Amino acid sequence: MANTASASPARKRKRALVALICVVVAAALVFASRGLLFEEASASEYTEYTVARGDITVSLSGSGTVQPNAQYEVVSVVGGDVESDTFSEGDQVQKGDLLYSMDSSEMADTLERANLSFEKARISYERAVESYSGLNVTAPIPGRVTELYVQKGDSVSNGGRIAKLVDTGVMTARIAFGAEDAASLYVGQPATVTVENSFETLEGHVSRVYGSTRLLDGYISVSDVDISVDNPGMLSQGVWVTADVGGIACYEGGALEGGAERIVTAQAGGIVEKLHVLQGEEIGAGAPIADIFSDSAQDSLRDSDISLREAELSWESASKQFDDYAITAPISGSVISKSVKAGDTLESGTKTVMAVIADMSIMSFTIDIDELDIAKVSEGQEVSISVDALSGQTFTGKVDNVGILGASSNGVTTYPTRIVFDQAEGLWPGMNATATIVLDSVSDVLMIPVSAVSRGNMALVKGGTAASAASEGADTGEGGLDAGVSDGADAPAGAGGAFPGGDEAVSGGAFRGEGGAVSGGAFRSGDRAVSGGAFRGEGGAVSGGALRSPGEAGGPPQTRASGAAMDAWGAEAEAGAGAPSAAQEAGAAPGYGTAASVPDGAPAGSAYASLVLGINNESFIEVKSGLAEGDVVLVPMGSENALQQNSSFMMPGMGGGPGMGGGTVRIQQGPPGGGGGGAGSGGPGG
Repeated sequence: MANTASASPARKRKRALVALICVVVAAALVFASRGLLFEEASASEYTEYTVARGDITVSLSGSGTVQPNAQYEVVSVVGGDVESDTFSEGDQVQKGDLLYSMDSSEMADTLERANLSFEKARISYERAVESYSGLNVTAPIPGRVTELYVQKGDSVSNGGRIAKLVDTGVMTARIAFGAEDAASLYVGQPATVTVENSFETLEGHVSRVYGSTRLLDGYISVSDVDISVDNPGMLSQGVWVTADVGGIACYEGGALEGGAERIVTAQAGGIVEKLHVLQGEEIGAGAPIADIFSDSAQDSLRDSDISLREAELSWESASKQFDDYAITAPISGSVISKSVKAGDTLESGTKTVMAVIADMSIMSFTIDIDELDIAKVSEGQEVSISVDALSGQTFTGKVDNVGILGASSNGVTTYPTRIVFDQAEGLWPGMNATATIVLDSVSDVLMIPVSAVSRGNMALVKGGTAASAASEGADTGEGGLDAGVSDGADAPAGAGGAFPGGDEAVSGGAFRGEGGAVSGGAFRSGDRAVSGGAFRGEGGAVSGGALRSPGEAGGPPQTRASGAAMDAWGAEAEAGAGAPSAAQEAGAAPGYGTAASVPDGAPAGSAYASLVLGINNESFIEVKSGLAEGDVVLVPMGSENALQQNSSFMMPGMGGGPGMGGGTVRIQQGPPGGGGGGAGSGGPGG
């Protein structure tokens, strides 16, 4: 009885253990097969990228058509025969150079007639101006008004007499000298003139010596000599004076007479409106004498002015047309096309493009910059340029102008930005060019593809690189639980995958039923576990990984990061009290093994790393910290970012025990309340 009694509990435990093993093995096989199928389906959904150093440049780019600094069409505005041309296509010409000569014989006759008409109109206008000016009669010389021929209100004709003027500025007296004395005098010789009544003396000169002689009373032979003197203003005609020339006194004096006499006439017919002088009055040159009113003179002046202007315009027009027959270069530059040659005939009344000249000393093109980027562009920024037609060559340039007026299309506004080449050699108008404007750059930095970064600045790192510290198994002697640490010395952990308490073995890992430990594998009891951990059945601990347990009495799941330790079944986990700290020491490198859900499609041993990022150029992004050179990040294929890839593979978890097989047990997170699904990977089940 005793033997029976003692054997009964053992058999019960054995049956319970066998039952548990069967459940676990079945679940593990399901998870393993599911995991293998999932990995096979997902194997191509990630590509590997080895973290390395490089340069990142952030830039904007745009394309446009190369244009010269200036381009002009040489156009003929006249018809006729092309007599000559002086250039060939490709030649360099200077502004003003003669390009074509047209037959201008007919136009030359037209220009001559216009010139004659203009000259006639000019003469007529000058006469009209003179006639109109004659309405204001003025003194042509200084002198005395000796006669007035009109009175106020008189009607005068053109050329009618108005007044008589005698020049009294210089007065002359004919004085008799002895014939022999007079013969010794000469013109210009100084003379002293004495006014008879006042005895005032004035300086004068000999203005004429007469060769004839005459006799005075007493039979004295004399010759006449004209003595002129400047009138100081007090002399008048008829005043008697004597003269002494070089000490020779005259025999007889003479009366002073004025100089030149002038009859002042009207230059236009009309009515005398006003007289400004009196007879006998001394006036200066230009002094007003009379005002004449004439409607006809005013009309004539106005008509002459209009005729002159019309003739001038006709002449200018004919001159310009004549110049059109000599066609010159409008700018300095290169002749890029020539369509007319000597001997061709151009049709009148049409504008014919004869050649095209381009100033290619400066070449440019215009690109359109999106409104989101235009604030980053400014004049003077350096630009790298490629030209489709000149492959292999790289040009440099600058932003010359940023347009203020944008153009909208389909809800997007762009702004024209002019790019100027630094060197124009080899460029031709019409070539397609692409400009790259550098906005920011860094050199020799760690970088990864932008698509490898998910929300929260996370990157999925493949196990076996720096992340492997978070996913290595809690093997015996590597910070995990010693095999056979808890109750049950009869159940040692089998090396290489022995399964205690039964005949089955799992390659690459071990499961201990009661008081044992799993090493080299991971188990996700409730929601998730990191591969490379260990599970201890009852009263044990997780080592080298994380376990999300259903908790006590079906409570909410709990989470541990990689390297943590956790009791498996909640309140029942009493044994192995010292195991958690040992399991924690088997843990992860800093920055790896976060609690973020690892996609089912990710390779075994993968873990998320938290990153500090820098600039990116939409292809690669700078990693300031969180990764090391040589790490391997997983880049989702066919997805813009890892977050989308991750969410694309979310699926409900499956309840069950730990997966069997060596290596990693990867379990996809299920919805709240769902059981943990597991899959074994590594070696095949035993």
